[in-house]
Amino acid sequence: MARWIAIVAILVGAPAIQAPDRNVPPKGRVVVLLAEGRLQLIDVASGDKAVDFVASGVKRHALQYGRLARAEGTDEVFAILPDGTVPVLVSLNVGTGSARSVGRLKLDQFLARSSDQFWGLAVGQQTGWVYAFSHVDATVLVLNPKTAEVLTRFAAGSGETVMAGAVSPDERRIFVTYHGHATGIEAFDVEGGSSRPAFYVPSHGNFAQLENTLLATTGGPELIEINRAGETVRSRSSLLTQSHQMELALSRDRKTAYFTGSCSYGGGFSRLDMTPGATASVLVPSGDTSVCGERLSVSAGGTWVAIASVGFTNAIEGGSIPRTDRPGRILIVDAATGAILRDMPTTTDVVDVLAVK
Repeated sequence: MARWIAIVAILVGAPAIQAPDRNVPPKGRVVVLLAEGRLQLIDVASGDKAVDFVASGVKRHALQYGRLARAEGTDEVFAILPDGTVPVLVSLNVGTGSARSVGRLKLDQFLARSSDQFWGLAVGQQTGWVYAFSHVDATVLVLNPKTAEVLTRFAAGSGETVMAGAVSPDERRIFVTYHGHATGIEAFDVEGGSSRPAFYVPSHGNFAQLENTLLATTGGPELIEINRAGETVRSRSSLLTQSHQMELALSRDRKTAYFTGSCSYGGGFSRLDMTPGATASVLVPSGDTSVCGERLSVSAGGTWVAIASVGFTNAIEGGSIPRTDRPGRILIVDAATGAILRDMPTTTDVVDVLAVK
C-alpha cells in the first residue's frame, strides 16, 4: 500500500507541459535567406524586417540552394548571394542590424557560374574563416571573412554532389554530406593546405555535430550517431514515420535535437533528448502537414524552433525546391508542444533560416 501511494505521489507531482500563452509573443529574431537572392533579419514578435538586403540591383537568378552560417557566440551571419551570375560573400551583423557585400568570389571558370554552386557554408570557430562548399567534387574554399579572398582550396575530386558541409570546432576536420548520385558523409583531415580522407559513412541528408559524435539523418525516421573513427556507435529515431527526413537542428547546448518532415512527404515535428537511451517525443504526428518544412533552427533560449516551410499546397504543385514565383513562410513552433506560435509569410520561398537573439 505504501508503494502504491508513493507512485501516485510521484505522478501527481510531475510537472505537466504547459500550452504556450498565445497572448505572449515569442521573443527573438531570425535571419532568412530567400530564393530571390535576398537576406532579411526579421523580428519574430512583430514580423518587422530590421534588415532587407540584396547584393546589387542587377537581375539575379533564382537561388535554389544555399546556407546561412555563423560562428557560435558571434553576431555576424554569412551567406553567398548572386550578383548577376557572380557569387558574392555577404555579411549580416545581427548586433548592429547592418548588412554588406564582403566581396565577389574570384574563382576559376568552372566554379564561377552562380552562387548555387555553393550549397554548404560554415564559419570556423577558431579563425572566423568562412568555408564555402561547392556542390561538385567536394571542393571547399576557405575565405577571408573581411575581403572574400580565397585563402585555401581543398578538392577531394569525389565527383559527388555535396548538399552541405561543416568544420570541426578545432578546424582540423572538414565534413561533407553527399546527395544525388551517392549519399553519405565523408570526413577529411586538413593540415596546412592539404587534406586527406578520414572516413566515409552511408547516410542520407544532413548532420549535426555533438560533443564527440555526429548525428546524421538517413532519409527516414532512423538516425545514426558516428564517432571520430567513422563508426556508428548508436541508432536513434525521430519517430516521424511518414517523412523523407534530411534535416535536423540542435539546441544551443546540444542536448536536444528537433526534426520536421518535408512538406512534400508528410510533415510532422518531434524532439529527441540526446541522453543515450532516450526516445523521441512526437509533438506533431507524421502526416500532419500543418507543421512541415525543409530547414529549421532553434532559438537561443530553446523555447521555439523556426521552420522554413513552403506550404503543402505549393509543395504539391512544384516540389520542395525553393522558387521565386510563389510566396513562402516561416513557422515559429513551440519547442515543448509543437504549437504554431507565428506563421510569417515571405515574398518567395525560403532557402534557409537561422534563429538569432
